[in-house]
Amino acid sequence: MARRMSRRWFLSGTGTMTAAAIAAAAPTTLLAAGTAHADVPAGGGPVGFTFAHPGILHTQEDLDRMRTAVAAKEDPVYSGYQAMAADSRSSHDYTAANTGQITTWGRGPYNYQDQAPNDAAAAYQNALMWYITQDVRYADKARDIVNIWSRTLEGITGADGELGASLQGFKFVNAAEILRHTGYDGWASEDIARCEKSLKDVWYKAQSGYALFANGGWDAGIIQTVLGIAVFCDDRVMFEDAVRYAAAGAGNGSIRHRIVNATGQGQESGRDQTHEQLALGLLASASQVAWNQGVDLFAFAANRILAGYEYDAKYNLGNDDVPFAADLDRTGKYIKTAVTTLVRGLSRPIFELAYAHYVSVLGLSAPYTKQAVFRGTDGARFIEGYDQDHPSWGTLTCAREAPASSTPVAPPGVPAGLTASNGSDSVDPRVGGVGGPGERHLGGDVLGRAVQDQRRDVQDGRHRADVHDVLRSRSHRWHDVLLHGHRHQRGGHERRLPGGLRDGRAAQQLVVAECGERPGVGADDLRRRAVHAGG
Repeated sequence: MARRMSRRWFLSGTGTMTAAAIAAAAPTTLLAAGTAHADVPAGGGPVGFTFAHPGILHTQEDLDRMRTAVAAKEDPVYSGYQAMAADSRSSHDYTAANTGQITTWGRGPYNYQDQAPNDAAAAYQNALMWYITQDVRYADKARDIVNIWSRTLEGITGADGELGASLQGFKFVNAAEILRHTGYDGWASEDIARCEKSLKDVWYKAQSGYALFANGGWDAGIIQTVLGIAVFCDDRVMFEDAVRYAAAGAGNGSIRHRIVNATGQGQESGRDQTHEQLALGLLASASQVAWNQGVDLFAFAANRILAGYEYDAKYNLGNDDVPFAADLDRTGKYIKTAVTTLVRGLSRPIFELAYAHYVSVLGLSAPYTKQAVFRGTDGARFIEGYDQDHPSWGTLTCAREAPASSTPVAPPGVPAGLTASNGSDSVDPRVGGVGGPGERHLGGDVLGRAVQDQRRDVQDGRHRADVHDVLRSRSHRWHDVLLHGHRHQRGGHERRLPGGLRDGRAAQQLVVAECGERPGVGADDLRRRAVHAGG
């Protein structure tokens, strides 16, 4: 008998990695054929579900590749290593900025704003140095930095809190993942538990509602960091929620809203080029985390992220002949009518990661991304360095040989790989291989039903307490309101309802204040209240 796929079933752990089930309008699946599967017990819970570790930005294979190349002094990886090793934040003698005095941290206004980027980078870079050199002093330094922040930090503050938490939290959690899963025995179990608690209670809480009021870089950063925290904490619900948002979230940072059309035009291509590249790099990092866990966000919407990279690299390498369609963003606040020359140029260390995946791993063509990577003198490889908004050092961490053949590469095995047979009005989840007659991964119209189930749950006033206690937060309630109440039209390109939310942050505050135990407030009503309030 077919079992109806409710949103509770969708999130409770019975289903496959749900990225493919999130694109209501897209037949593209995010889970590759031939991936792992798990039995479904009568009670509906997952059996044999595990995350791959290390598995945030770097896998064991990635770390071994770096270590081997550095030991052999093989370029370009060795040159990338030398660049990182020369950075003061890579030293085991680095002095942490947080010595116990930082209980809250944030941006806008300044609240120890510079301390977290430096300490997060030092933790991450020392963790890499540990594995590459096997010098335990680097691991000890990374551990000490992670420990002090886990012990003292109680909250994220400021108008830019969500963005700041995503940018720096990602480096902290990557450092923690490397320390925990690469044979280092100097990190006490109670410190690991405290780190998990801090990541969930402080870093995740600051960004769990995403950033529907902001430009897409905010959401993109949040997606990468929520995915990373989910992996470190082995939290399947959190992981699937972030994958769901990447594919079908209402904000500017989900993949098809961040890269607004198939030409590769970015949501901030008409704002300035450095913010556009920021968002691209964050989205690529998020996709790498998903890929390392068996979910292919890189290929989503016909390689939309690759299109974004090609568009951005082409224009910022000096080519003016890029198309541009006037675009109004998802908040209704930002309209762009032309690609901008502001901060034009390749300003961020983001291109090695995309080149590694699309060209070196998959063997696809990416001519402008390739030019960005090889933009040194006489076509030499440009050695990527440091930027506080990114993990950085992509020449060390990502550069690799071209594939030996053109055989497509599938993502690693997913933690659970159910297939689904789509009926006329229901979904019948079952174990089995992918690609058989009438079978595919949870995708296409399956998502439509799942989202409808979510909308009904929101309108009926039901909460996600049965899924995960963190999803009871206020930020998630207003996120649900905007996600399911935001109506729009689609024509040749996206169009927003007139008026828009004049001030997304004021709208957020109104939802938090107004929703409480009534999460069914619609976007039209919300917009009227925001405008009436002078937002």
